[in-house]
Amino acid sequence: MNKINQIWHKASKRLKGHMLADLYADLKIQDGLELQLKRLKSEDMDKGGMKEAEVRIKLRDIVNKYNLQDVIHIPDVTGTNEAFSNDIPPDFKDKKLQKLWEKAGDSGFSDEEMENLKKEFWHQQLKLDEYDLLKDGFKSISDLDMIDNSLDGFNYDKKNKNLKSMNKDIKDGYENLATLGSKKHFEDDELEFKDKRVYELYAMARKSNMTEAELQSFMEELRHFEHRIDKHEYLKEEVQIAENVLRRETKDGEMPQKHVLLKQKANEYGSKVKKYHAELQKKVNKALAGHIEL
Repeated sequence: MNKINQIWHKASKRLKGHMLADLYADLKIQDGLELQLKRLKSEDMDKGGMKEAEVRIKLRDIVNKYNLQDVIHIPDVTGTNEAFSNDIPPDFKDKKLQKLWEKAGDSGFSDEEMENLKKEFWHQQLKLDEYDLLKDGFKSISDLDMIDNSLDGFNYDKKNKNLKSMNKDIKDGYENLATLGSKKHFEDDELEFKDKRVYELYAMARKSNMTEAELQSFMEELRHFEHRIDKHEYLKEEVQIAENVLRRETKDGEMPQKHVLLKQKANEYGSKVKKYHAELQKKVNKALAGHIEL
């Protein structure tokens, strides 16, 4: 059993409700990162071990976040770049990020919630640092005379594309943190989504590369989905009640046509719910795949 399955197997017996759904989303992302790392190592593309250190730290963050230290031991990373240090500074260099953090501090989170939230903010700061380094290097190259759009193996177009992609990721990160930093956001979500399937989809969407607008649109779809689930549960309950009554009233066990049609309607609606669930899973998995990148 690999470490991701090991964590899930044991944690699923301990955690419940929203916490378990959040862990599922985190582990799904982590599993994708582990697979990418395996590919990089097989192609000898992580010679310095930096990517392995990054993946290991993210796994350790998950273990600490859900208090699963007794489930699996993730050794400390030594000899790695300071950017991946587990020590988070008291303040953030980025002024916009610091302002969002201070706002979150006034939102009524518990100490544990603030500790977990700060890790999300710190990951955003790391993205900003990486972006600044790449941008500075790109600028210095851009000032030189480019011949055939290439200089000493420097691919101008590729680096420019990477910069644009990182810029979008950072912008989305700010929007996500603004939402995460709102106490009302968490309270509303926990009150709104009752069904495990719905909240699990939301938990994954929240950790994907969806923008705030896309996330709000997806939440609206989740509301429709939960409404369909409620309707299906109502139909199943009606069928069960009717069957209990009819069993006592019918001698040969043959159900009237009206009940047969009701049961058929419930089954058909159940199929629609399953189909809609699969469509939403496909959508969120696609968005999640864009977030899983080393």
